[in-house]
Amino acid sequence: MLHVPYDELTEIFLLIDQALKPGGVLYASFKYGDFEGQRNGRYFTDLTEVRLMTVLKPINHFEIVETFVTDDVRSGHESVKWLNVIARKKQTRIWGDYETEVF
Repeated sequence: MLHVPYDELTEIFLLIDQALKPGGVLYASFKYGDFEGQRNGRYFTDLTEVRLMTVLKPINHFEIVETFVTDDVRSGHESVKWLNVIARKKQTRIWGDYETEVF
């Protein structure tokens, strides 16, 4: 998803939310930062924790399990950092006419 424009990321995460079963896990990674645009002939959207949370805020079915930053291990890319996120789709149970979130 690091090649998806920032303004479209929430929509993409909503599609993933619809595809995941309750309790399903999502892993995603983005180059760390606030850059958006062409880099070496390809489009990139970099994210920080704040930008990630802004994208995910409208999706109330995701529980963020963990976010963490890692170093790029490729030779020549030692200065590149990656933002990683693990999220889980909340499980729900139907009680009568009400949907209840179960963690």
